[in-house]
Amino acid sequence: MNIREQKIRRRAAEKRKEIGKKLFRLLAAVILIAAVCMGIWNIKIRNFEIINNERYTPQQIVDMLFATENEKRSLFTFLKELVNSPHKELPMIQSYSIEFTGIDSVSVIVYENKLVGCINYMGSYMYFDKEGLIVESRTEPYEGIPVIDGIQFDQVVLYQKLSVKKEGIFDAVMNLTQLLSLHEIKADKIIYDEKDWVTVIIGDIKVSLGDSSNMEGKIAELSAMQSKFGDLKGTLHLETYDASRQDAEYYFEVETD
Repeated sequence: MNIREQKIRRRAAEKRKEIGKKLFRLLAAVILIAAVCMGIWNIKIRNFEIINNERYTPQQIVDMLFATENEKRSLFTFLKELVNSPHKELPMIQSYSIEFTGIDSVSVIVYENKLVGCINYMGSYMYFDKEGLIVESRTEPYEGIPVIDGIQFDQVVLYQKLSVKKEGIFDAVMNLTQLLSLHEIKADKIIYDEKDWVTVIIGDIKVSLGDSSNMEGKIAELSAMQSKFGDLKGTLHLETYDASRQDAEYYFEVETD
């Protein structure tokens, strides 16, 4: 074997050795990357901050949103939020957002359906939202959310819209409850009669509002008078409210024992 052949063979051996080293480095890098990815994949969300929830406990929110093993993984949930994957539809929840505050920590901001009122049906309080959707059933009422009486309906099914016989009744209820909330008036009951005239019950006080006209002014008058009721029992008549009269006086019918 001449010197030239020896050099060629030596170079080939060195090249094979160099290729082997590169393959080894590549394999080591792949294994390292796989190990890192596996480690990241196995990181689970352990700390939850639930914000703005009232009708569910924090643990109930966690159990619903992070029910599967994948949903508990930080990377899986992070990627779902990154690509704006559709959120779950949950009873009584309008929407929610998930924000990472750490590699294993999230804040969940909950936006609940606003309850407009409820009806008493077969011993349960069936709560509905502004669209008339029945979103919750309870044996005990929520404080500050009025019971609506006098609404004529065909059927009551949880998570379905309340089937009413009069169009526009939910708009009227929504408008009235929003005005009451705006003036921080906590009504116990709202009663509609066959003519759709309204009576609001606040403790021992009945407020007769008449029809739905000038409702904003009527509730403003009620708000101004409410502090004067004291221990009175009876009916305040606001049916004759007239926005053009600045010095109007309204009749209070005292209830005697």
